[in-house]
Amino acid sequence: GDFSYPNWSTVRVKGNTFYLESDTWGTLWPINTNMGWYQPVDGQRIITIFNPIYDNYEGYDHAVKVEHNYNVLTKQVEDLTAENESEFGNDPVWVNKDMMWIGGGYLNVIFRQNLPVKEKHLVSLVRDMRATAAEGEDDEYIHLEFRYKTYDDVTARQANGAVSFNLNSLDL
Repeated sequence: GDFSYPNWSTVRVKGNTFYLESDTWGTLWPINTNMGWYQPVDGQRIITIFNPIYDNYEGYDHAVKVEHNYNVLTKQVEDLTAENESEFGNDPVWVNKDMMWIGGGYLNVIFRQNLPVKEKHLVSLVRDMRATAAEGEDDEYIHLEFRYKTYDDVTARQANGAVSFNLNSLDL
């Protein structure tokens, strides 16, 4: 009868089925799902709500009944150079300091945006390659920027958006 709070997880495809790597619950094996329509994509970040059924189930931390999965925009970190800077934009977007965290190897961000009329806005996490090149030496930090591009297509209506950036995509 217990239900989880909305939980951030990564989908892992295994043959013709899938399991979840939860940021807080460990590995989850879905059983008794009512989601015949769901098409899992390996590496897709989701917010999932589930009912825990068993602990330590056949090599997984928990067996769960998945009630719902909400896909989260899942992206890689991209390189920002002087040549491609305009592609990423630098439009304002609101991010509360407690709505950005690292979990499951991803930087997860919930942001508030002005909704577009027609064209989807671009959300990016970029590795700033300009700083290293300009300074001529490596300061041993990875310079990342959250970038947002509206394409000058905004309305007065606002809504939350969510994105997960794969930090393992950084070439270190």
